[in-house]
Amino acid sequence: MLKNFLRQLTKATDIAIVIASALVVLAFLTSDYPTSSVETVDKAVAAASAAKNTATTAIADLAIAKQVAEDVTAEAGAATTAAAEAASVAAEAAAAAITVGAVTAAE
Repeated sequence: MLKNFLRQLTKATDIAIVIASALVVLAFLTSDYPTSSVETVDKAVAAASAAKNTATTAIADLAIAKQVAEDVTAEAGAATTAAAEAASVAAEAAAAAITVGAVTAAE
């Protein structure tokens, strides 16, 4: 009984293999591969060129952004220095006002 089942299974497997092989052959015969690989290469070259242009533009934009950041940093440093000088002048003016007030009160 087991041998009979194995023979039938072997026959079914062989038939399935033959059918699958026929389908593979038909798939190769009816495939829709591009007729010209030159067109595909041209498309790839165009895409690569566009990517290169985009990268070049991004590099230029990055350089501009870096320069702007450096300018802003320099201006911030100058503003800090000016604020420190203004605070010093204000402290001197306050001290002078106190001195004038003390002299006026003493008279």
